[in-house]
Amino acid sequence: MSTLRTARGDLHALVDPPASLISDLSDHGEPGGYVDRLRDEVHAREIADAEERWPTARRDVVVLGDDELADDVATALRELSVRVERGTEVSHIPPCASLVISVAATRQERACWAELDRLPERGVGWIRAYREDAVWFVDPVAFTPEDPTAHHVLRRRIAAAPDPIRAEAYARTDVPTPAPAIRVGRALTTARVLTVSLAWAQRSPDLELFSVTLWKFVSCTGRVSEHPILGYPEPAEGVTTVPRE
Repeated sequence: MSTLRTARGDLHALVDPPASLISDLSDHGEPGGYVDRLRDEVHAREIADAEERWPTARRDVVVLGDDELADDVATALRELSVRVERGTEVSHIPPCASLVISVAATRQERACWAELDRLPERGVGWIRAYREDAVWFVDPVAFTPEDPTAHHVLRRRIAAAPDPIRAEAYARTDVPTPAPAIRVGRALTTARVLTVSLAWAQRSPDLELFSVTLWKFVSCTGRVSEHPILGYPEPAEGVTTVPRE
């Protein structure tokens, strides 16, 4: 019995294949024959798999940043048949973009995030990944105006710090360019970004969890942790608030 194994790992019995099937596959077989029908069926299944993996309507993705991690993310997305646009500035985001991923190695690269936090208001997905020396973060994905912004995440991190005053002072300090990223940090962070990106593309049920979870990897301890982050209405202009747990 002849069996076909598809790219997704399924096994299918071939019904009444010609005895010359193997050689026909190598020689392309007779036009319109069994081999053509088999190829058409396999191709149709591959198209369906690709659409399930990452729907065509959501394949215009922008990756901002010039760090090695940004290169890793862009390369992996292209392997998923995503149309990737690279850039470093807000002006590099085309109107057709359905998802924007910003990868930052310095605080200066995160300066534009307040503006980009408005992307979900236009129906654009928004993912942020960054590192502070040897500590890596992937913020909650934002795809609705109610989702946590970069500012929300920073305020929550400051509020949860053992010494919030020093944590806030550090957050306002310009620090030197960090050392080159270690490979394990890049690999784990890339994997997290791709996991969240695929959930966004597929509208997976996991997306709700990813929209309220800050992911963190500490290189020196090798520990990965996740922390809940909730969005909140910004106070009226002129009103100040003290971050709380």
